[in-house]
Amino acid sequence: RGQAINENELKLINDSIGEYISMNSFLSTTTARETAVFFAESSTTGSGSLKRILFEFDIDTQVISPRPFANVQHLSQYAEEDEVLISLGTIFRIKDVQFNNEQNIWIAKLELCSSGDFAFKEIFEHEKKLMQPTPSLLHLGKLLGNMGSYEKQKNLTQQILNESEDALEQENCYLLLGQGARFLKDYDAAIQYSLKCLELQEKAGVDALYTGQTYIAIAEVYLLKLELNLALDYAKISLTLVPEDHFLCGNLYRLMGKIYSKKAKYDLSLDYCKKALEVQQKTLPKDDKDVGLTYYWMALAYENMNDYITALQYLNESLRISRKNLPPSHQNIRIFQDHVKRMEEKAKALPISTK
Repeated sequence: RGQAINENELKLINDSIGEYISMNSFLSTTTARETAVFFAESSTTGSGSLKRILFEFDIDTQVISPRPFANVQHLSQYAEEDEVLISLGTIFRIKDVQFNNEQNIWIAKLELCSSGDFAFKEIFEHEKKLMQPTPSLLHLGKLLGNMGSYEKQKNLTQQILNESEDALEQENCYLLLGQGARFLKDYDAAIQYSLKCLELQEKAGVDALYTGQTYIAIAEVYLLKLELNLALDYAKISLTLVPEDHFLCGNLYRLMGKIYSKKAKYDLSLDYCKKALEVQQKTLPKDDKDVGLTYYWMALAYENMNDYITALQYLNESLRISRKNLPPSHQNIRIFQDHVKRMEEKAKALPISTK
């Protein structure tokens, strides 16, 4: 596949050889190298901030299952392009990145990972568990939300809700709409969607775990509205519903840590984040995105307690994990990168005796 990408994305890919990259959209690729090179060379670079790149995908079609790609040459408007479509969310290992002086383009070699790949087996299995109670049409909505495409998630989920006559599907739609509204900062709508989800759950008599998840979602919104006592009340209700040995309990403890951080009770915040990490280390893959978020809030607690060295260690760990789980353009990547830079400056300014 030939295209242009910005310098920051190129640097991140170049610095991440041996690491993994996930595609946040469906990719149109070709088996004809000359066609891909043509597209790369034809890409506009504007003022020079964009760089031409050729992605070479190494895919063993004999062992990869299920197959996240399809030859769509027979459906393409231009059959001579030998088009292959690669699915949204497909994960590749970055094998090599080199600049080709002769063609004046960058070449990145990527190898497709399977669901049995050792480094990702736990994450694949965990994501599979998360989606089991959710109707399959909503899987794409969940993925869009995970990648930060909240407007797309909202539009898709609303369309599914409008056409749905299934109570479980409607319940999950309202939950997703609430999550999306929260990230889009429409907090009143987020609460209304979550309360509607709660109403359907209570009417259907669903497992307490899923009701607890909805209470967590409501508490998150009240936290963002800085209605901290209400946030704490809903979090405590959820604590009575979510089992201690479930990964959601880790999210809940981190949420309580966030609430206490906003209350400027940093010792309590750190205690709850440590409890969150303890649960997550038993119930989640080592580099799960939620583990990265817990590290971030632990870093904030240490920062507010003026322990900048420890804060920087946890920030770097949070950034490392986030880069493994999120697309380069995700807002959390930018937030964590900026915070690392600020913390590095604070750490440098410390007297030598305190380092």
